[in-house]
Amino acid sequence: MKINGKTSILHRGESAVVEANVWHDWWNETSRDVHVRLEVTPGLRFAHMIETFWGLARLGHTNRKGIPSLLQLAVSAREFSDTIVLRKPPLVVQRLIFGPLSWFAHCRGHRATYPQLSRIALAPRVPRI
Repeated sequence: MKINGKTSILHRGESAVVEANVWHDWWNETSRDVHVRLEVTPGLRFAHMIETFWGLARLGHTNRKGIPSLLQLAVSAREFSDTIVLRKPPLVVQRLIFGPLSWFAHCRGHRATYPQLSRIALAPRVPRI
């Protein structure tokens, strides 16, 4: 995992805490399946976003790394900006290009969420403090 640019390896039974608004990433470095328990508070919007991305991957609408197309990312990044901030491109670039791109993406049929991919209703945005 990586928190604020520092890479660490967690072993069975170990845990880590990531505070809100701290950039982080995690991945499986092994060839074996890894079970991860995640607690996100509040978590409904995060769960909906992840469920949508995994559904898109399951349907073949992502690249080999599980990343959706730029048009899908533009729509999703705008909808879930209270939940996640993409590391790249820089935030200022995201704000400049994702508006027009998400409009174009909507015209092409892309949506931030898809009812057929989710078991939960989209939770309301959480106000930023």
